[in-house]
Amino acid sequence: MTPKWTDVLQALSSAAALLVALVGFLVLRHQIKLVERGIRGETHGGLYQHNFEVMKFIGENSEVRPYFYDGKELNKGQADYPLVMTAAGIIAALFEHVALQRPNLPDDVWECWVRHIESTYAKSSALRQYYSEHRTWYSENVLVLLKDPDLRSTCNETSA
Repeated sequence: MTPKWTDVLQALSSAAALLVALVGFLVLRHQIKLVERGIRGETHGGLYQHNFEVMKFIGENSEVRPYFYDGKELNKGQADYPLVMTAAGIIAALFEHVALQRPNLPDDVWECWVRHIESTYAKSSALRQYYSEHRTWYSENVLVLLKDPDLRSTCNETSA
């Protein structure tokens, strides 16, 4: 018995629909990868722009640099104290930005940022003092990167 032309047409249309669905799936998968790549690029660009602004501030106020990168101690009575604390707030905002963008960063880029955050925090008594005084302003995402047992999840506490 030979198949009816309608049966052949139905089989061909089913095969064509399957092929169209498969091609559509592959195109959609490719588009999702392009969107992901775009998001990562925008995230990376935004973080580096933010970092550039921090470095520009430090370059324009070079007296604050030793407090963040050379281990210079800061005391409340020093003339530079307000400017250094302002710089600490700017750096803390960058670190928060980095921590919140974690899902959009490739692992190797994330690890570089983590080393940058850990190193800067470890070398800077001004930054440690700033976070200690203002830890409730920052998310747990960034506080855990600092690896400081004195900075616990305190977002619901009131600031001292």
